[in-house]
Amino acid sequence: AGKCTKDSDWKKVAHISDGDTFLLEEKNAKGDNIVVRFLLVDTPEMTTEDCYALEAKKFTYAQIQKSPSVCLVAEPKSDDKDIYGRLLRYVFYREPALDNAVVELNMRLLRLGYARVLYPFAKGNPNEAVALLTMAKAKEGDVGGWGKCGWLKPK
Repeated sequence: AGKCTKDSDWKKVAHISDGDTFLLEEKNAKGDNIVVRFLLVDTPEMTTEDCYALEAKKFTYAQIQKSPSVCLVAEPKSDDKDIYGRLLRYVFYREPALDNAVVELNMRLLRLGYARVLYPFAKGNPNEAVALLTMAKAKEGDVGGWGKCGWLKPK
């Protein structure tokens, strides 16, 4: 989170769509809110009522609400946007319980069983191995969706 040191690095969130997607208050050239998609991870879909979707959305919402804004960090070795035009980013927030330490939400989602590693976005990502190990520990411990929903393998 070394890039999250200046006030200008932090953006205000307008709306949480689901566990891995949200809208910024900031607008694009068309006047629409900029949409951000978490890099590397996939939470269950709200639109199809996937098992653990509501829990993932609530968790993401709760974490982002702790911080007045989020810091978005691009991965130079990844696409900047997905096929829907959403920014692909690592998302950081300030955790009050840890003296406002900057915490990466992408890996927390994996560690706590709210998300799985998403392919093809993870392939070749410098954090792919860490993400897979983090997810494997959640799976092994039947944490979150692994225990409640019986997820079998990463997408």
